[in-house]
Amino acid sequence: MVERNLSDRFASLKDKKITNLFIGNPGVGKSTLLNSLTGKVIFHSGISLGTGLTSTLQVYTDDAGDIYIDTPGLSDEEKRKEAAAEIEKALKKGGVYRIFFVVTLESGRIKPDDKATMKLVLEAAAQIKNNSFSIIVNKVSPQICQLMKDVQQFTTMRTKLNANLPSQTDKIFYNANDPGLVDAGDKLPSLSAEFSQFVRTAPKIVVAEDQVKPIQWDQFDRMQKDLTEALEK
Repeated sequence: MVERNLSDRFASLKDKKITNLFIGNPGVGKSTLLNSLTGKVIFHSGISLGTGLTSTLQVYTDDAGDIYIDTPGLSDEEKRKEAAAEIEKALKKGGVYRIFFVVTLESGRIKPDDKATMKLVLEAAAQIKNNSFSIIVNKVSPQICQLMKDVQQFTTMRTKLNANLPSQTDKIFYNANDPGLVDAGDKLPSLSAEFSQFVRTAPKIVVAEDQVKPIQWDQFDRMQKDLTEALEK
């Protein structure tokens, strides 16, 4: 019944504008990606030692009426409770969404804090089903970008990215690192045609405000520890 109601709601909202929601921890490059997508320096980016630069929702509506939202990250211990509330607020705006989790790799491995963020958000918004969200692996080295062109390597990394998540996705994009953006603030780089196409064709989902649960931010450390152990195994 819930699924049919959401389908009916989607039909009624199919001509509505899209909310492009970017979720990720400090330093993954959400703000720079959003600036590039909007073509304007709207979202603040750069260095913020010891804490995330984004502490509240940053929202921009373009001339066509589409919405772009940058959210704070859950890995910032000092602002974790507030960050969870801000992400929940973004989801509770309701409507038609494209949801992007932005993560980075460390020595070619998935970071447990990124996995913990994805898991907590997906648990809070259970209506985000398989293949209804996207993952952007940002700041990827040329070597890993080359590896991801191999189907077997891509499949292996996809399995690792999805492991232990309540919902799975094969909508994954590896965005090459731009050396000119290292430690740079409020930059407006050019995005590849492939990345722009990935965003434009990303899956859409209706998020119903009354079905979004509070994000269990106080479980982050425990979840990160469990995911670290799982990744090591």
